[in-house]
Amino acid sequence: MIDLPPLTRKSQLGKYNLFGLGFRPFFLLTTLWGVVAILLWGMILFSNSITLPYYADALTWHKHEMLIGMGSALAAGFLLTAVRNWTKINTPTGTHLALLAATWVAGRLVWTFGGDSLPAWLIMLIDFAFLPWLTYAIGKPIWQRKQWNQLVFPAILFTLMIANGVMYISLWQEIDLLSMTSKLASYALLALLVVMGGRIIPFFTEKGCNLRFKPTPTILVKGYLGFFGLVALLDISDTFVPIMAISAVIAGILFWMQLYYWQSWRTASNPLVWILHLGYAGIGLGFMLKAASVIWLELAPLATHAWMMITMGGIGLGMMARVSLGHSGRTLTTLPVMRSVFVLIIAAGITRLLVPLHPMALPLSFLVWCLALGLFFWRYLPVWLETRLDGRPD
Repeated sequence: MIDLPPLTRKSQLGKYNLFGLGFRPFFLLTTLWGVVAILLWGMILFSNSITLPYYADALTWHKHEMLIGMGSALAAGFLLTAVRNWTKINTPTGTHLALLAATWVAGRLVWTFGGDSLPAWLIMLIDFAFLPWLTYAIGKPIWQRKQWNQLVFPAILFTLMIANGVMYISLWQEIDLLSMTSKLASYALLALLVVMGGRIIPFFTEKGCNLRFKPTPTILVKGYLGFFGLVALLDISDTFVPIMAISAVIAGILFWMQLYYWQSWRTASNPLVWILHLGYAGIGLGFMLKAASVIWLELAPLATHAWMMITMGGIGLGMMARVSLGHSGRTLTTLPVMRSVFVLIIAAGITRLLVPLHPMALPLSFLVWCLALGLFFWRYLPVWLETRLDGRPD
């Protein structure tokens, strides 16, 4: 993440370098699919004329494609780039990276359009191939460098893989495990965002806002991670519900306390930083909604949407924006329209939480979400496609 001025000489790599490093194709696919999948979901819900030959039922398709589809692409873009930095060992590039991205695309196509024409086993084979390949691609260099503290990331991807596999078993055997698997996938993605946020947010905050703050007390970190794990375990197993609710309240408070130690109130001058803090605040909000859902059942899906729209939207877009700039040789400054994009993505998540209060909140949240990601895609497409400004390889 070094500011590099553009050079006048022509790059020997040519003008485009989409498969130079993992962030390029997978951040592109994350953003694009985030728009396309929600547009399709909106048409399915609000138009009687739209019928897709998707695998499984429409709601299962929506959950799968946002959690396993969009979520795994975001994870791939970040981890393939970060692991290369941490280990100094190359992760897939060039043809290898193109094939990995093509495998992800194939999974989206068979789940969306293959239900009427392909056997179930082939859909599973095509869709299931991506996560094991990605896990191996980041796990191998971590293992070679013996960076055992990084093994949490292959473990999270393995959990997503398990959730995906159990979802297929549930569909084939007509066993009611879909709720459990969607919870498992949601908590796996949330764990990824918590760990990523814990690493990048304090670093980006200090650098981006010229701040210095003391490390978060270990007891606080262990506390919110411990209660996070307890809530996930009890919620997925649907046991000891009152204890889960109390634990969720405690987890939410502890996650919000973390923002105090990161001095969130001093980040307003830098959109690339405050969007990360707003996204992280969505973690605590989701836990509070999870606790409240014990009394008001309609709030249960809102907790997941707080995590997937506010947290994944905020941390995801903030991280993609900064990583893309830094790894393409650009100055770490906010590009035009990006302030609006960050406001819109948080607004989309908040609007989705208002659905129990007003039915128009649902289509409005769809439109705002698609507008935010569409503008992000438009603004960053040249960054992902074009060679670094200094002409060097990624």
